[in-house]
Amino acid sequence: MKYLLDTCVISEVIKPRADKNVISWVKNQNEESLYLSVLTFGEIEKGIEKSPDEARKRKLQLWVEEDLKKRFEGRIIPPLPAMESEREGW
Repeated sequence: MKYLLDTCVISEVIKPRADKNVISWVKNQNEESLYLSVLTFGEIEKGIEKSPDEARKRKLQLWVEEDLKKRFEGRIIPPLPAMESEREGW
């Protein structure tokens, strides 16, 4: 089975005190069965931009570029053509 992870799952796993049930579920999945949407990356990047803590912002930007994008390479779902106009409003 394949899973499209929501932004809240990705956000949860990087929290200092992440929910143990979420961590357990993610760890018990075959990583190749986990997918992300390009929209999830947009939501994560938008959240990072809002952070007032510059050091945390840089750390999270590095995490997205050096870990998350590489980890999910080939498993990032692009938006449907009908969604492109919606995304422009972000």
